[in-house]
Amino acid sequence: MLARVLAFELERESNERDLRRLNESMRSQARGMAAVGRAARALAGPGDPREAVCEAACEASGASVAFLLEPQGRELASTAMAGIDIPPVTIAARKHEERGAARAFAAMERYFVADAADHPALAPALVQATEAKSALFEPVVRDGSVVGVLILIWRDHVTAPSDSTAAVLRLVSAQAAAAIGYGSLRDRMAGLSLTDELTGTASARRWEEEVSREVARARRAEQPLCLALIDLDQLGAFKMMRGEREGDRLLKEAASAWVGTLREVDLVARVDGGCFGVLLPACALGEAIVVMDRVRGLTPRDQSASAGVARWDGEEPAELLVSRCEQALEAARTAGGDVTVAAG
Repeated sequence: MLARVLAFELERESNERDLRRLNESMRSQARGMAAVGRAARALAGPGDPREAVCEAACEASGASVAFLLEPQGRELASTAMAGIDIPPVTIAARKHEERGAARAFAAMERYFVADAADHPALAPALVQATEAKSALFEPVVRDGSVVGVLILIWRDHVTAPSDSTAAVLRLVSAQAAAAIGYGSLRDRMAGLSLTDELTGTASARRWEEEVSREVARARRAEQPLCLALIDLDQLGAFKMMRGEREGDRLLKEAASAWVGTLREVDLVARVDGGCFGVLLPACALGEAIVVMDRVRGLTPRDQSASAGVARWDGEEPAELLVSRCEQALEAARTAGGDVTVAAG
């Protein structure tokens, strides 16, 4: 009789444990699917959904930190992150003998790291910055090719994700692939646009067109033409200290202040990152230097800017004029910034 009672109690406790595990699994799946739903809404929205996908990966897996990495040359570089705010993460890619992100990228294989300490798949600096104890590398596949890697970081030691969690992470990975595709399409559309979306200045494409057009016009009218490039000093450090959003605000405020002090015939275009081009028709070199010094002096938030100025020599093609202006800007940066340098 006692044996039957003990057997019944053991069976009841086992059933209760199984029920608890089942309930927890169902709750985990529910959380994961809710996170997938939020990421899906972000994919349908107007902004960049990459960060929402990283947030969904954290929620679905219980991870503390998530990174989305995409190929850039011979490296994988983070394009979004959740749970942490640090400078972009870059790691080597396409090395089959390596583990971690390289294996996930090259072999389309998920790679789990139970103990991140001193593990070759994770750089010590990344382990230290994220306080990583365990990690997972999830390949992001689109049209049969790997287009990125999701890195999940746990700040506690965990076991490999269960089958149900792994299934949800595959859904998140598919959303990451869609987000990357959306980002590529948006970049292509931005390349066709004549206006920079962030600052409202002319786009890089329009800049190229207008430089060639103004050179032709100056040749016909036999008038002077100057070109300038102005670049915010230490924009990367500003973003690292204040965040990406404040960096964008600085760009918008700087562009607005600079445009406001120029003539209507002058053109300001965002060429790349924090670098802007300025077209100064019918403007002599000395006058252009004075103008760019005044423009630099209006840089907001106690920040500084460097500028390079070049005068069209009356014969050179637009490409050479731009190249000389770029060299002048590089000389200004080399001199320590916060200065205007004229091309030789």
